[in-house]
Amino acid sequence: MIVDPEEFESSDSKIEAFWDLSGAKYGAGPEPIEGFYVAVLVDSELTLILSNMEDDLAIKNLISSS
Repeated sequence: MIVDPEEFESSDSKIEAFWDLSGAKYGAGPEPIEGFYVAVLVDSELTLILSNMEDDLAIKNLISSS
């Protein structure tokens, strides 16, 4: 599940944040340990990805469609 991105503008740059925590598994703490991703694109360039799902098709589609 990919949520609609949050979009922001800053200094004439378009910033988009995508995330999916719907299948995340958690350990003893509040941080997900698997099955999640958070991605940030600035002007359609991937600038940050936090995930353990590098081979997941949803992430590849997200990156290629933006």
